[in-house]
Amino acid sequence: MKNDKCPECNAELDLGSAPMEDGGHGMPEPISCTECDWVAGKERVPKNIRDASFYENAQYCGTNGYHRLSPLHKVIATDGARHALEKFECFWLADEIGFAAEEYQKEGFITVYAVIRKEGGAEIYIGDGNYNCLFKKEISITDLRCSLKFFAQPQEDYWVLMLPSEY
Repeated sequence: MKNDKCPECNAELDLGSAPMEDGGHGMPEPISCTECDWVAGKERVPKNIRDASFYENAQYCGTNGYHRLSPLHKVIATDGARHALEKFECFWLADEIGFAAEEYQKEGFITVYAVIRKEGGAEIYIGDGNYNCLFKKEISITDLRCSLKFFAQPQEDYWVLMLPSEY
């Protein structure tokens, strides 16, 4: 039985006893960490992105209404998410989220990171809530002035975009 360390949290991984997926007749389950949800072979949202400083506004903890952002997609925003998009003039980000969210409808919950880069531009990461990267896009030119983090959850036919404090 071989042991190794998790690349995310440095916990011990037991590499020699991964159970078989279908009662011992198929491929072994992917190696994963029980401490931090790391799974071998899946792209992760980079740790420096997850730990970045994001815009926060604690005044929003719930919403009084939902706001349709674009006729191009089915993303609606809570009061806090709409405030952040207006404040930083980045409704284009809602469009990017809407286009990507359509592809990940079955995930049920996604985390969105929009991070400005020091050298200019931005990166958008969409994760599954456990830091597994579902979608990544580089934006070469942007006027985004602050890194933003949103949660999005499907509700009926729409994706509800919210600030973490509103979840």
